[in-house]
Amino acid sequence: MTTDCYEFMFDHKDYKAISLKIETLWTQMKTLSREQNEALWDMQALTHGLDAVREKLFTQEEATLANDKVLEKFTGDTSDKWAATYGRSCDLIREKLVEQCVIIANRKVDVEVVSTQIKSLNIEKDALGDKLREEFHSKEEATVNA
Repeated sequence: MTTDCYEFMFDHKDYKAISLKIETLWTQMKTLSREQNEALWDMQALTHGLDAVREKLFTQEEATLANDKVLEKFTGDTSDKWAATYGRSCDLIREKLVEQCVIIANRKVDVEVVSTQIKSLNIEKDALGDKLREEFHSKEEATVNA
């Protein structure tokens, strides 16, 4: 017979199974949190990119006819075409920002679901631990009284 009630409890197959499920869920929660953090960092980069593109877009409004001719000579496009390109870039960045917001919100929900599962399993594990320790002490007492 095992000499320690906690050793008895930790060696029990059901207790081990619940502990493994909890460990797996903690790993999953860390992964989800990391994905959420990466989306937040991506949002920051996209926001800075959006600011830079907007600044370029606004400078196109100040282009004079002489500047426009030089721009067309070196790039093949007028300031109007460049403004349209920058405008489209702003639209695409905004779309990507919305996608990142969805990821962040979804990961928040996912983390809450996993957290609830962990809490539930911890309650189940604690109850099983109480039962196993009681069983150990009952067997121990029966052995002593025999």
